[in-house]
Amino acid sequence: MDTAPSLLAQWHPVTCDYGLIEAPLDAVAEGFARWQRSLGRTLQERTMDSGFADVLAALLPLSMGKRRCALVQTDSPWTAVLQSGTQGSDPTPIVRVLSQCMGTRAMRVCARERATIWELFAPNVQGPVRTVFTVREAKRWRFGQSGQALAHEPTERYALPSVRARFDRGVLAACVGPLGVRPWDDAFFGARAVVVEREARVREPPELTLAEALAALGESFAASR
Repeated sequence: MDTAPSLLAQWHPVTCDYGLIEAPLDAVAEGFARWQRSLGRTLQERTMDSGFADVLAALLPLSMGKRRCALVQTDSPWTAVLQSGTQGSDPTPIVRVLSQCMGTRAMRVCARERATIWELFAPNVQGPVRTVFTVREAKRWRFGQSGQALAHEPTERYALPSVRARFDRGVLAACVGPLGVRPWDDAFFGARAVVVEREARVREPPELTLAEALAALGESFAASR
């Protein structure tokens, strides 16, 4: 019997590259709103508690402009950050700023057809304190890392002959699992969320349906395995 794809798979590209802040939802929502308003942006906020599927649907339509952001409670100390981007949630600017403003750890998890990336941020440090990635450039895979490896990281994988296998979606999950994160598990994401929408600009990028964004991107969640 065929199994229906997970929500995370269905909502690629939104879910292929998202952020996590190690703080409660309400604190993250307050910090995010304060930061956005300091930039002069007018926001509309609404709290949702009807489930992760409805939260993802609230991000539609998608665009390069990423007008909508969902801050999602998880079953861990981390709050997820997903945006309405046609090429992913592009979380690095948000998690980097909120890590500093809120004095807490944050991370980016990315699993795409051509890249798997993990970035860990910490207070009082401008860039990521730990980065591990594999990226396909032209027809070759490239592996890289920076910062001090965490004690639980499966660093033996980083020496495998297959560059792609050194850091794939499974290895990324092994790196963040001991931190309380299950990045590819629908059940990790709770029902409660705060969805924030900024005002439209005069020249806003074209907005797309999920199907249109997937077609334009030309990749799928399954392809990142």
